[in-house]
Amino acid sequence: MNISQTMSRIGVVLGTIGAIAVLAASAQAASSKPAGMSHPEYQALTIRSDTLNELHGNAVTRLSPRVFMGLYMAGANRMSPQEFAALAARSEALNIRYGLGR
Repeated sequence: MNISQTMSRIGVVLGTIGAIAVLAASAQAASSKPAGMSHPEYQALTIRSDTLNELHGNAVTRLSPRVFMGLYMAGANRMSPQEFAALAARSEALNIRYGLGR
């Protein structure tokens, strides 16, 4: 596998995660669970999502939905998934280094 294929796959994963986060934030704003989904189905979806984030997570997936949406609306929507992930990782590292944020 060459570098461009790897980068493409990373882009697809990050793009999918970003889309899921945006959809989750809008669905959460409307109600606690998506319409037409039973409580056990919603619980299974939440557990699956959390597990996937643990396996394939990055600095973007560690953002809260509110912070993600704020960054997205502030210009991250014009970045590639790789650029957005790099920005989030750099920001997280700087916050840790200088004792800022959480």
